[in-house]
Amino acid sequence: MFSGNSVALAVGAPLGTMMGSVLSWRASFLVLAGVAALLALLAIKLLPPASDADRDSAPSMRAAMALPGVIAVATAWPLLLLGHFALFTYIAPFILAAGLPDTATGISLSVIGVASLVGIWIAGLTADARPRGSVLTGVALLLTSFALLPALGGTWTGALALLTLWGITFGATGIYNQAAILRAGGEHKDAANGLAVVTIQLGIAVGAAYGALALNTVGALLVPLAAAVPLAVALVIIFASRHRGYPAGPREGCLARSPK
Repeated sequence: MFSGNSVALAVGAPLGTMMGSVLSWRASFLVLAGVAALLALLAIKLLPPASDADRDSAPSMRAAMALPGVIAVATAWPLLLLGHFALFTYIAPFILAAGLPDTATGISLSVIGVASLVGIWIAGLTADARPRGSVLTGVALLLTSFALLPALGGTWTGALALLTLWGITFGATGIYNQAAILRAGGEHKDAANGLAVVTIQLGIAVGAAYGALALNTVGALLVPLAAAVPLAVALVIIFASRHRGYPAGPREGCLARSPK
């Protein structure tokens, strides 16, 4: 499921660039609308209906929100997306401000998309065995990549290395947080996941607005540093939620303790 977003980033960026150069922007949007309509028809035709046979009771959002771990994950995860989209939305102005050519924008988006597939694969190997250490490491490295972009993103070597790190860690943290919200929700995992979806969408929307504010306040070159701020807050929340939201896994040695 998560790999679809990464493939879309990797393939969509060059494909969108090609469409923009061949078609007008209006024609490009009509083509995308047609693809979306086709996907909707395929979904109606191919996806099976949902079944409530295995559900004992209706999901309770109130009960899910009463769980401390759910609140922690439903706060930290949107903050990560807020930081990501604050920079991702305005990556083109940053690329130009860093001194790279305009053609680097499409390449950058594709690099992030391909790298995130690697991150998803890594997360698939570690999300159950080492959930806490993995998510802390992933967020810390994502924060590091953002913090170093203004200084090292002006060369192809530095930019590609940090964009690759960005893609890997962002792809992985999505898996870690999805697993975390389901674990934290317990018997109310459906409602907890629904709450996370709402806060995630809020994080994405606010991220774009926050990026615009940073762009107009500190300039395009420093947008990565502004985007790193919510990542740092998310890292603190994850670190503090060691018992409920982000507990250690079975292969994390002395860190693995029963929730209190």
